[in-house]
Amino acid sequence: MEGMLWRVRVAVLWLAMAVCMSATVISVIVTPGNTLMQGEMEGGPITTELLLFASLFWLVPLAMAVLTLALKDTAARWANAVVAIVAAVTWGSELPAAVIDGAAFSVDMLMSVVAVLLGLLIAWHAWKWPVGTESVA
Repeated sequence: MEGMLWRVRVAVLWLAMAVCMSATVISVIVTPGNTLMQGEMEGGPITTELLLFASLFWLVPLAMAVLTLALKDTAARWANAVVAIVAAVTWGSELPAAVIDGAAFSVDMLMSVVAVLLGLLIAWHAWKWPVGTESVA
């Protein structure tokens, strides 16, 4: 039972990450002066590749939530640890540059901080996963 509780906790954290990604996109869309409706984002055109890349910010957390419940313990532990650390580094990589450039604190920055914290929390849960609690049939 303890193993399933850990799985559910981690799956919920991945779902929270997906919601965080949604909040980030919404904050970008409603930012005054954005040019999304003209087909531009941050000074460049919105391409199919960009949209595909952006969709990964939802698909990866959602897939990890499912995989957390479906994989055997060892595979779930490693997958969660690796993907969570990559997610935390990805979201955290933009924060130092924004702070150094003196960017005003925004909802986008807040969501990046939350995403980093969620990634680190998922990695911690993967590290602390109870050993020997195979709970997947």
